Amino acid sequence: MYVVIFRARTRDLDPEYFTVAARMRELALSEFGCLEFQAVTEGHDEVALSYWPDEQSIRAWKAHAEHVLAQQLGRQRWYESYVVQVAQVTREYHHPAPQRDLPPGPSGTAISARSATFDDVAALATLFDQYRQFYDQPADLALAASFIRARLERADSQLFVAPDADGIILGFCQIYPTHCSVAAAPIGVLYDLFVQPRARRSGVARALLRAAQQHATAMGLARLDLSTARDNRPAQRLYESLGWRRDEIFHTYSLALAGA
Repeated sequence: MYVVIFRARTRDLDPEYFTVAARMRELALSEFGCLEFQAVTEGHDEVALSYWPDEQSIRAWKAHAEHVLAQQLGRQRWYESYVVQVAQVTREYHHPAPQRDLPPGPSGTAISARSATFDDVAALATLFDQYRQFYDQPADLALAASFIRARLERADSQLFVAPDADGIILGFCQIYPTHCSVAAAPIGVLYDLFVQPRARRSGVARALLRAAQQHATAMGLARLDLSTARDNRPAQRLYESLGWRRDEIFHTYSLALAGA
């Protein structure tokens, strides 16, 4: 986990400053994976702390067009001077100890992902059932468990899970191997990615996507493909911040088959 420390000497602040500041905070938290954002002003001294899962997220946030404009306005109108520091958080202490049911974040252990095992079937099935319900499928925990177990038994997909410090699975992703005829090479389809609602914006999805990328590289895949809803801008920001590029050339079609 990383923290960006912003310390500034302000001029007299106008109403637009507070509108822009609120918008920047909203964007950081909703679209760029910021874990927590805190700011304090005393007189003309301002300090803001924002916590991030990795440096790539910080760079993507800094380069965002609205943020660039806000930086320009800050230099021109609102700040006499400022200092920005980026540091890695190496340890934390708490009193009292964090509650187990709180969402992970700056107060929790850094999230990492691993390959799923048969011991994960029950927990994975619950998440997989929630994932299918999100796409308007009826709840069917038995079907979800059967499907996940079959994938592990047949080894025809690669499943990754992201557990918290207590071993509770917060999210999962699944890759199906296939081939690209044009590239004449093996590729992977990242078909599933799901994070518990309470654990979103905490680095879980990033950890899963990085695990998927590392696996694909180790397996010699030429690329990974995925699809997402056109209006799912937070997910698109996340993918693009990790190097994924949107296809601007091809349309995707599907054909439902009788009896399926």
